[in-house]
Amino acid sequence: MRKKQIEAPFNPAVPWMQLANGSAYVFGNGPHDLHGLRIEHVAHALSQINRFTGHTREPYSVAQHSVFVSKLLDFDPRLAMLGLAHDAHEIIIGDIGTPLKLALKAEGAAGILGLLEAQADAVLYPLFGVNPTASDFDREAIKRADLVALATEYRDLMVRRHDWNLPHPPSRTKIVPVPAHIAAQQFMRRFRQLKRQVSVKPSSGRRNDVGTKRP
Repeated sequence: MRKKQIEAPFNPAVPWMQLANGSAYVFGNGPHDLHGLRIEHVAHALSQINRFTGHTREPYSVAQHSVFVSKLLDFDPRLAMLGLAHDAHEIIIGDIGTPLKLALKAEGAAGILGLLEAQADAVLYPLFGVNPTASDFDREAIKRADLVALATEYRDLMVRRHDWNLPHPPSRTKIVPVPAHIAAQQFMRRFRQLKRQVSVKPSSGRRNDVGTKRP
C-alpha cells in the first residue's frame, strides 16, 4: 500500500498550530491553511477538551457543555446555534476557566486573551453559519445560559466544598457525562437540527430554564 505523501512544511513567520484535519491555524494576521476544516473537526476537538481543567468527578467535555448551553437557548434557534458555537475558540486556545481569566485581567493581560478569542471566533463561527454577535441581547442571553450551565455543572460534577456564589440557580436537567465520541455525536446532531431550524423557522420567543425572552 502506498504511503501518503507528506506535504511541504507549513512555516509562516508567526506561531501556528495544526488542527484535527491536518489544517493550520495561524495566530495573528498571517494566512491560515484551513482547507477541509469542517464542523465535524470542531466537534471532535471539543469532545476531547475537559471542562474545569479536568477537576470534575468524571471527564466532562466542552462539546457536551456546548450542547447543554445550546439547549438552554431553545426558545430561539439562532441563539441556540450561537450557544453551540460560543466555546468553539477553545479548539485553538483551550478551556481557560473564569478564575484564570480574572487573574489575567488583574495582571493586565485580559485584552490579549480577548483578542485571541475574537480572532478564533471570526474563523470558526462561519462553520456554524452564524457570525459572532454584537447584540447586547444576544450576549446577555448566551452569558445567562452559560452561567446556568455552570451552576448545573457545579451541582452535578464538582466536589461542593466551597460556595461559588453563582448568580443563577441550576437547571432542572441533571448532567450525566458521556464519553468523548458520544459527546461529538451529540454536538453534530444538535448542529444539524439547528441548521434546519435556523434556515426555515423564525424565533418562537418560548421561555425555558434560562428565563430569557425577547422584549
